[in-house]
Amino acid sequence: MISIRASFIASVCAAVFLGTSCMNYDNTPLMGEWIEENENYVQGFRLSAKSPSSKKGMAESIGTKTLCYSCWEVKGDKLILTGLSIGNRTTSEFKDTLKLGDVLVRTRGDLRYHKLQHLDGIVRFAEQTRTFLPAGNSHYAGKQFWLIDPSGKLLSEYVHSGEEVWERPVSVDGYFCQDKCQAEFSSGFDGILKLVSLQ
Repeated sequence: MISIRASFIASVCAAVFLGTSCMNYDNTPLMGEWIEENENYVQGFRLSAKSPSSKKGMAESIGTKTLCYSCWEVKGDKLILTGLSIGNRTTSEFKDTLKLGDVLVRTRGDLRYHKLQHLDGIVRFAEQTRTFLPAGNSHYAGKQFWLIDPSGKLLSEYVHSGEEVWERPVSVDGYFCQDKCQAEFSSGFDGILKLVSLQ
C-alpha cells in the first residue's frame, strides 16, 4: 500500500514539475525570432511570453502576411504553432508542428528555422579570411566565426579599402548555420555565422 501511494505521489510531482517547466516561458531558449534557412527572403516567426495561466505563449509572423501566427506551446519534444492562414478570400486556422532543438525543423516538408542572433563585434577580412569576432560583453566572447554575407557589402568595402587586413566594428542580425560549401574554410573556427542584416 505504501509503495503504491509513494509511486502515485512521485507521479503527481513529476507531472507538476514537467507542467511548470513547460509553462515557464520567460526562461525558455525558444523565446525570440526564428527565420527560415533561405537566401531569397526573410520570413519566420517571433515567440514571446504570455501569462503562464494561459498555458500558451504569443507568436507573430515575420515577413509573411498569409500565415498569421497567434500562439505557441510545447508538447513533449514538439513546438506547436497556431494561427490563421489567409488565402484568396478564405481564412482558416492551422497548426504547425516543429521538432525542438538548436534548429527547429517542421515535421512536414523538413523546413528548418534558425534563431536570429543580435550581435555586436568586429568583422575581419583578408585574402582568405572572412571572420566575425563577438564583442567582449557577448555570450560568445572569445570565439571566432566564419562569416557569410549574402549581400556582398562587406566584401565590397574590403576590396575598396585596399588594405591587406581590413576590420570594422558592426552590429549584425544573423544566425549560426552549417554550410557545406563553406566547410573547408570554417573548419578552424567555432562555427558559421550567416548575416541577415548589417548596421
